[in-house]
Amino acid sequence: TLQYATSTSGPWTTITSGSYTGYSFAVGTTVYARLCSGTNEANETYPSLKIPKRTGEVTLSATSGTIYYPNTGTVTVTKNTSGGALSVSSSNTNVATASISGSTVTVTPKTTAGTATITVTSEPTTNYNEATATYEVTVKLGKLNVVASGYEGIYDGSEHGITVEASG
Repeated sequence: TLQYATSTSGPWTTITSGSYTGYSFAVGTTVYARLCSGTNEANETYPSLKIPKRTGEVTLSATSGTIYYPNTGTVTVTKNTSGGALSVSSSNTNVATASISGSTVTVTPKTTAGTATITVTSEPTTNYNEATATYEVTVKLGKLNVVASGYEGIYDGSEHGITVEASG
């Protein structure tokens, strides 16, 4: 007969079926097992097993992307198994910073072109360990198109204006 308990002094519960699945214990609980003869006297007690926290998972709607300064970009947290509070950080704040509101991560480019890794972290909870997901952002500087037009003709000694148009 196989028995289990959450203390070496018992009470011991006998597992009567042929299957040893379906028993549920809270995270952090220490479970002991022993084999008994027909009189419920222990023949052997096995080492304890401590129920570990589960591995959490955070998933993002994308793992990489490119944004052009000064336009922001967003990525969405599509899975947070633990339900832990979310936070966000950047590996290179000279290239991009990030903030989170609900499940939306906003990536804000800075004036330095390059790459940064945005890390979204789900805090540990009672049943789950901390989990992270990353987003690799490439920041490119925006293009500015400039068109200048001015006086056409032979210089006549007078002042003439110039028109400058910029876009991008």
